[in-house]
Amino acid sequence: MRNITISKALIFVVFPLVNSVIGQADEYREKEPVTMSLYVDNDLFTGNNKDEDYTGGFAVTFSGEDASRHPFSIDIPLAWINNVARVHDLLGLNDAGVSQTLHSCEIGVAAFTPTEKTDRNPIADDRPYSSLIYLANTQQSISADLKNAVITSLSIGIMGLPIAGDIQNGIHSVIGSDRAEGWDNQISDGGEPTIKYSMAFQQYLDTSNENIQITTSTGLSLGYITEGTVGISLRTGIINTPRWSFNVPNSNYGEKSNITLPTSRSLNEVYFVAGANIKLRAYNAFIQGQFRDSKVSYSSREIENLVYEGWVGLGCEFSSGIRLNYLVRHQSSELKTGLADRDFTYGELVTSYKF
Repeated sequence: MRNITISKALIFVVFPLVNSVIGQADEYREKEPVTMSLYVDNDLFTGNNKDEDYTGGFAVTFSGEDASRHPFSIDIPLAWINNVARVHDLLGLNDAGVSQTLHSCEIGVAAFTPTEKTDRNPIADDRPYSSLIYLANTQQSISADLKNAVITSLSIGIMGLPIAGDIQNGIHSVIGSDRAEGWDNQISDGGEPTIKYSMAFQQYLDTSNENIQITTSTGLSLGYITEGTVGISLRTGIINTPRWSFNVPNSNYGEKSNITLPTSRSLNEVYFVAGANIKLRAYNAFIQGQFRDSKVSYSSREIENLVYEGWVGLGCEFSSGIRLNYLVRHQSSELKTGLADRDFTYGELVTSYKF
C-alpha cells in the first residue's frame, strides 16, 4: 500500500472507488480513497421540538477495506459469526456467487427520554431514559449477478453511561432549553455492556428505468434489539451510484450499519427516497432493560410486538465527493401503556465526504 499522510491514516485508508459503468466487476473493488459519513438524528430536523422518545443520536462511519483491519475494528468476530452461522448459505447468496464484500466501521451514541425532563424522580408511566455508546462493523456481500446482497453487522456497546445526558444538556444549554434532570433514572444507570448481531437479505428488483431503483429487504437482529423485519424502499432521480449502495431499510435509530460509496462516474446526482419497514419485535433493551435492575422499565407484555416505520427524503452528491441526505422517519408506538404509547417522528441528516 502506498505511503499515506498521518491525517488519512486516522480515518482508515481504503475505500471502493467506482471506476466504470454499473455491471463491470472492477467497479465493486474496494480501493482508495476512503469515505467518511456523519449521521445526526434529532426531532428538531422535522420542526417537531418535542424532544422525547428517540431524542437524538449521532454516528461517524468509515467505509473501506481498512475498516476491517483497523485496531478498533470488530470485523474479525463479525466474520467469525458469519462463518459459523453460514450466512451466505442460509440466505442463498452462494448460489449466485459473491462478487465482492464491502466493509465499514462505525462509532456512535443514541439517547432516549420521556416527555417530562425537569423531574428528577423516576417517571413510571412514560418512556425510560436510556442511552447507548457503541462500536459497530458491517459487511455487505454482493452477488455476482448484482441482484442480491447480504448485509451483516455486529455492534458492541455500553448502555447507561452518563455521557449521553451530558451531551444532551450541553446542547440544551446552548439553545436555551431546560436541562434533562432524570438521567440518573436511565436504563442500566452506571453502565452495562451490550451486544447485537444482525443480518439482512436485500433483493434489487429489475425496472425498465435505471433511475428508478426498488429494493426489498428481510432481516433479523439478535441482542439489545431482537426483531424480524421486512421492508421495501424506492430511490428515483438522477442516480450515478449502484443500486446496492442505498441501504436506508437497514438503518435503525442510533446504529446505521451502512456502507457509503461515492458516485461511479464523477457526476452529480439528485434523488428522492421513500420506504417502509414492518418489524416483529421480541425485545428492546432500551425499554425493558437487561440484567441489571433499572428504576423504570417495562415487561415483555407491555411492549408492542408489531412496529411500523416509514421514511421519505432527498439526497444529492456532487462530483467534488460531498454527499448530503435528509430523511424524515416516522415510527409507530413501541409501548402499549401509559404516556409512552405514542408514535414519534425524527429527522436524519447525513454528510459524507470522499477523501
